[in-house]
Amino acid sequence: MKNSYKKEAVSGVKWTSLSSIIVAAGSFALILVLTNILDKKDFGLFALVNIVGGFSAEFVDIGISQAIVQKQNINKKQLSTLYWVNIILALFVFLVINASKDFIGDFYEETELPQLLGLVSYSFLFSGLSAQYQALLQKDLRFKLMASLDIIAFVVYLSVTLSLAYLGYGVYALVWGTLARTGVKSLSLLVTGLKYHLPIFYFNLKEVRYFLNFGSFRTGSFLVSFLNTQLDSILIGKFIGVGELGIYDVFKRIVQQPIRLLSPIIQKVTYPLMAKVHKDKQRVTKMFKKILELLNIIRFPILLGIALVAPEITSLFLGEAWADSYLVLQILALVFIFRTIQSFTAQAMLAKGKANWGFYNNLIMLPINLITLYVGSFWGILGISISMLVQGLVIIIPRFFFIIKPLFQFRLTEFISLIFKDLILCLFGFLGIMIFSSSLELVAFQALIFKVLSFIIFYAIFLFYLKKDLITYTKYLIAK
Repeated sequence: MKNSYKKEAVSGVKWTSLSSIIVAAGSFALILVLTNILDKKDFGLFALVNIVGGFSAEFVDIGISQAIVQKQNINKKQLSTLYWVNIILALFVFLVINASKDFIGDFYEETELPQLLGLVSYSFLFSGLSAQYQALLQKDLRFKLMASLDIIAFVVYLSVTLSLAYLGYGVYALVWGTLARTGVKSLSLLVTGLKYHLPIFYFNLKEVRYFLNFGSFRTGSFLVSFLNTQLDSILIGKFIGVGELGIYDVFKRIVQQPIRLLSPIIQKVTYPLMAKVHKDKQRVTKMFKKILELLNIIRFPILLGIALVAPEITSLFLGEAWADSYLVLQILALVFIFRTIQSFTAQAMLAKGKANWGFYNNLIMLPINLITLYVGSFWGILGISISMLVQGLVIIIPRFFFIIKPLFQFRLTEFISLIFKDLILCLFGFLGIMIFSSSLELVAFQALIFKVLSFIIFYAIFLFYLKKDLITYTKYLIAK
């Protein structure tokens, strides 16, 4: 059994990483190109569409997919009932968005927003048809197939978005590209999934009560968590302006691309594997530590690297109109260092069957986030970014005592060391390079090359001299 987990883990990391790298690199390049074609307001409008779409998407699934992965034994009748539940929910979401799109447009005082929301609502009909098959492939650890479908859908998205952007479609290029990606992914999952499970005309909610109960906490947790993570964009769009939201959203997307290298590994690989051994506290604790250690040595250098070259990225690739806001990009890179910890913790709670814990945690954080962001909004998007960074630091210790310690065999000093030991070392390298680079008075392109090469050398030394057991870390999913 242990060797089976090892084989699954290695396969999962390999294929999921390949898909994540392609999608992240392509998305990053796409952003750099589109900022020179589209207006800041186009990105702001699309950010509002994504807020509504992201919030609504959870209602199509209501946590059923996670419950399917977590539950070890499921019969055909239960799967069929859950499939029709997904279909009904997808239709419901489609109708609600179309009924409320004018109100949302009036709230943000954007006349173009209702039409954009009407278009994106069709993506939920696609998702309803295929949501269960995504969960079944994940449960069956079909990582290679999932990665292939993700790559194909992304290539379609890239092609459609770029083509329409060059043809002058503005924000509609982003929306149509998203629709094409969702449609291709859903159709591929449907065609593939029907070979493994063909739903029958059977519907009995009593037989799926466990899944709905699990999913209700998962959905409640996600929706509150989604509000927590999107409150910044909601407030900026309403009170600061859609143009400023466009700047903020592009910077968030730049920072989020490296996170996409990690999130699929957390969600598609570590979650199902941790769920399989969640009753063994000692083993799942070791697994948790190994994953966190590996995430640290990946996310710290990437996110700090973005912060290091933020001035050059904005001036050379985004254009002078974006250059004055580079400090926001630097702060957001630091913010996402702590957000990845929160995301990983949320997946760990689900794997341990504690979906209700995530819900209560996010519910408590909602008013705290609202107050934090409200105070920061007085200083615009920079103030909001700084307020989020301060909060990310402050909540680490309470999160340990209320979540980590009850679930895993951890000491506070051990947890703090896991987070900050490598971060502090990377920060020293970051500050040293930044100070030395500024003293050389280089032009933007020269500064970019110097910073990138210097950081690569620093990180190589960091790995090979301070992290000689890196090979062991790549086996983090296997309890020794």
